[in-house]
Amino acid sequence: VRSQPWLWPSENWWKDQPDNSQIGKDAAFFYLAYGARYFQCFVMVFLETRRLDFLEMQIHHSVTTMLIYLSYSYGFVRIG
Repeated sequence: VRSQPWLWPSENWWKDQPDNSQIGKDAAFFYLAYGARYFQCFVMVFLETRRLDFLEMQIHHSVTTMLIYLSYSYGFVRIG
């Protein structure tokens, strides 16, 4: 992700947004790994001992996974 020309200065994050054509392989891999991490957390909550915050954690991991997917799908990769 550091090799992307829009990384710095931060004003570049908003130029030509949304644009899926500029997603590099490194950014796509980052999104895949980040989404997989939160999906794994979503599944692991079912396998662990139930805690008092079970519902809150499920909502958190579900919403985060959905936001990662939508951010990638609509091309808002620069701002996440």
